[in-house]
Amino acid sequence: MDEIIKRAFSASRGAINKALAELTAKLGRKVNAVTIGGGLLGLESAAGTEQLGANPIVIDGSQWLMATQLDEGAGQAMGRLIKAKGFAVHGGAVDINKQGFNHFCHPGRCLKKVLKIYHFRL
Repeated sequence: MDEIIKRAFSASRGAINKALAELTAKLGRKVNAVTIGGGLLGLESAAGTEQLGANPIVIDGSQWLMATQLDEGAGQAMGRLIKAKGFAVHGGAVDINKQGFNHFCHPGRCLKKVLKIYHFRL
């Protein structure tokens, strides 16, 4: 099982790396890579996109990061630490679909036309 997970991770990382490189060349700037989910796996995914040269953005439906693992005070503290690393963090977000593009909205701002990284649990 470990070998299967390693191969899947390697293939995913390669696909993400390729997409980031292509978008960076096309846009002529760093790509905004949105990770959907602010739990442990989402934060790891966002850190991976940063290591690959993207601007990491974490979007979560909860008002604080790692809401399943942490209470609100600890989750807010985690958010401050992640923001201090240069990550954009948006809590309380809603996914809506307009004109064929996925828009992720939270109070005061919508993000659109971004590379989205979805993570899932096995």
